Formats: sequence, C-alpha cells, structure tokens
Amino acid sequence: MISQEKIQILLDAGSRAPSGDNSQPWYFRVRGDVITVFHVPNKDNPFLNFEQGGTLLGCGAVIENIVIRSSREGLACDVVLFPDEKDAVAQITLREEVVPVDPLNPIIEARHTNRHAYANSPLSELFKGDLSAMMTYGGVTHLMHSTEKNKIALAHAGSRAEIAILENEELHSLLFTNVVWTKEEEHLKKEGLFVKTLELAPPQEFVFGLCRKWSFMQHLNKFGFPKFIAYDDAKKYATGGAYISLIADSASRENFVNAGRLMERIWLIANLHDYAVHPITATLFFGLKIRAEKVSGLTSESWELMRSAYALIRKTLELPENKEVLFMFRIGEAPRVRFRSSKKAPVVYVD
Repeated sequence: MISQEKIQILLDAGSRAPSGDNSQPWYFRVRGDVITVFHVPNKDNPFLNFEQGGTLLGCGAVIENIVIRSSREGLACDVVLFPDEKDAVAQITLREEVVPVDPLNPIIEARHTNRHAYANSPLSELFKGDLSAMMTYGGVTHLMHSTEKNKIALAHAGSRAEIAILENEELHSLLFTNVVWTKEEEHLKKEGLFVKTLELAPPQEFVFGLCRKWSFMQHLNKFGFPKFIAYDDAKKYATGGAYISLIADSASRENFVNAGRLMERIWLIANLHDYAVHPITATLFFGLKIRAEKVSGLTSESWELMRSAYALIRKTLELPENKEVLFMFRIGEAPRVRFRSSKKAPVVYVD
C-alpha cells in the first residue's frame, strides 16, 4: 500500500492548481491507493462558469499536478474520469512503478498568474518545440496566434466582458464578493482574488476599491467608465509573444477536464521557460452560454456586446461551427510579479 505521506505529497501538489478567482473548488477522498477528486458546485463564480466548466478546468489541473508529482515519488497513475459518484470528477489509482521523473515537477509550486503588460518579443523556438510535442490531450488541441493583428483582436474581444460585468449589478456583486483587499485577510483566507495580484498602480487600486460600491459604480457607468477600463485593459492584453487557445469538438465535461490538464502542462512549460501566463476567459464563458441559449440577466446591449466579442474570437481563431474554444491565455516575457495568491491545505477525507 502507498504510504499516507506520499499520498499527502500528491494532494499538496494537486492543490497548487489554478482556479477562477482562486476559489479552489475541490476536495479529495482517499481509500487505500485510490484518490477521488470531487468538485464543489458553484464555488467558482456561478455566472462566469458555463455548466461548471471553469471548475472542471481547475480540477483537470489538479489531476495533472498529481500525475506529474507522482513520477517524482516512484508512482504511476491510472485516471478514470467521472466515476459514478455525485460530484466526483476523477478516480486516480496509484501503483508503485519506476517512471521517468517529469521535468515539470519543480515548477508546480512556482506556477502563477502574471497580469503585467508583456514584452512583444516572439516566443523561443525551444518553447515552441516543447509545445508542439503535445498537440492533443484527450481530444483537446491547442492553437497559437502570434501576429499583431490576431493578438489585438483577441485582446479586444477578451476585454469586452469587463463592460458587461461592471454595468450589471449582479455580476458586479459576484466580482467584488470574491476580492480580498489586504495581505492580512489573504493570509487568513488563502482563497479569493487578492487585489495585489492585479498589479494595479496605486491610483488604479484606489479607484478599484471605490468601485466595489454599486452606487459609485452606477455613477461611473453614466460616463462610460467600464468602456474606458476595457479599452485600457485591451492595450495590455494585446501585449506578449502569443495567444494560446484550447479547442475541442464540444463543451462536454470530459473536454473541460482534459482542457484543464492541457492548460496546466502548457502553463508549467511556459513558466519553465521563464514566460509569464495570463488567462483571459470571461468572454469565452459568456459566449458558450449565449451559444447554448442559457444566458439571462443581461441587457440586450450587453448580450449583443458579448455575442459579437465571442464571434470575434471564433473568427480570429478560424473555428468551424463544430468546434468550441474552452480556454485562452496570453504568454510572453514580463516583469516579475510582486504578489501571489496563497493556497489552502487540501481538504481530504480518508476512509
């Protein structure tokens, strides 16, 4: 039987995975040599989380971290997705086996989001070579777009979600409910969107703090402030070496989990090459909801804004009608981050 110490090492690595607003919507059960990964429904932003897709992306990254770390511990993993149990995402059966140690092991704890403006220098051929070695992952593939025209188009479309969020009271509330405002609070909670990780200048952070009051936001909306924010962010989002998107033939729960596994590997490879990574996903989830006709609560203007933004992403990626884009992020050289989000200890039930 695998020792509890080794299993704990795997769970600690799994819990270093990214998640929407650092919500960490997962927990584990251990029975002998079997780890079951469960998701916590609606812990991640329930509006910007199409059919739990954002949560399943995070759980896919959890699984990938466990698989990567197991190689260092002399273990192999057999992964079965969606065993017949409520809220179970994966069952991972461990077995002792000498396998090559995955070179991404040292990067798991170092992985982070970087929201700075990036340099526009091209990505290295060495990085592209590492990336091309993993073109598909359980039916999920990746596309890279590095021309200035495409980066600007994707940045413009990605920033449009900020207008819809800031102009809608419900979405505004969901955004600011998850913000953590002080280092002391962040250290205590170890979850949520830590404001310092936004890398805002002091005046920007001050205004952002005022914007948490809906009455203040309503006043700014009269002057088109959300459009100014989106325009300014689009300029930053257009920086970097390339955009990478993850594509599948449907927005199924299996594809979301496999997209999460692929996302984590690409993210770790990028950090291994000293590249920064910044996910830009809200427009994607708006778009998936609109395509599935499952969006409500938006004004007709916001609905059309998000429909056209998602259409622009699909056009830029040259997606056929039978394909979906499940995740998107920019990669490039960037200044070092000053702050990182903390992670909670994994929640584990042992039978």
